Amino acid sequence: MAHQWTWTLALLVVWVSTCIEASSLWHMNDFIKAVEQLEDGNPQLAPLAVLRSLRGAAGLNDAFIQHFLGNASSGGLEMDASLSDYMGKIFVQSGHPLKLSSLGTPTLLSLPLSFMYIHHTSTPSQPCLTFEQCAADMRSMQRFHQEDRGWDDIGYSFVAGSDGYIYEGRGWHWQGAHTYGHNSRGYGVAFIGDYSSRLPSQHSMGLVRDQLASCAVGGGRLVGNFTLQGHRQVVNTLCPGDAFYKEIQVHSYLISFSLQEVKE
Repeated sequence: MAHQWTWTLALLVVWVSTCIEASSLWHMNDFIKAVEQLEDGNPQLAPLAVLRSLRGAAGLNDAFIQHFLGNASSGGLEMDASLSDYMGKIFVQSGHPLKLSSLGTPTLLSLPLSFMYIHHTSTPSQPCLTFEQCAADMRSMQRFHQEDRGWDDIGYSFVAGSDGYIYEGRGWHWQGAHTYGHNSRGYGVAFIGDYSSRLPSQHSMGLVRDQLASCAVGGGRLVGNFTLQGHRQVVNTLCPGDAFYKEIQVHSYLISFSLQEVKE
């Protein structure tokens, strides 16, 4: 299941980068190059050995990393049992070993973007009201997008729950798989639930309208006069549901009005 590279790369990027966005992007490219160089020079290394070699070379051996990959100085591939099982499923396909560097490279977006596309998830069909349920829904959608759709990761850029949180999917910098033919032009923001005959919570809509959109424009990720569209406006689909689509027309005006007030 080569398309599941994202979880593994994300864990390793934490080891070799800071939380500063620009630095993270730079380190991601460096990390991919390091993996390729290590595997090309040592073709006998299994993927798990590659992970430990990179960790050892970076001199990273704090408690968090030890929990997952054991002690850097130990000779064996000591790993947390659940992570070992997960990675075993990723790196063994029909008995043939898989190179870590073959898992793919994420596509960088060219910022700022000009569109925000609104979706509903349809499945899960019910709004999530707690962090625990929203987190479980995020994992469920990620598994479906990776295992059934064959995508690199969850397709959405961001996901709004009804628990008061916005969840990061592909995020600000990486191209998603949310709006066919338009993924490079805008962010895909999904609301958990089916909104064919009802609306998301006012709070979740407010978070996207007042927080996410303003953050995107203020951070140079969306142009100031960006266009807000429902998924169905650019793709033949019922998404984001009839009731929600009608509301989006109002959202589009309110967002434009709100951002104009900020500029003034």
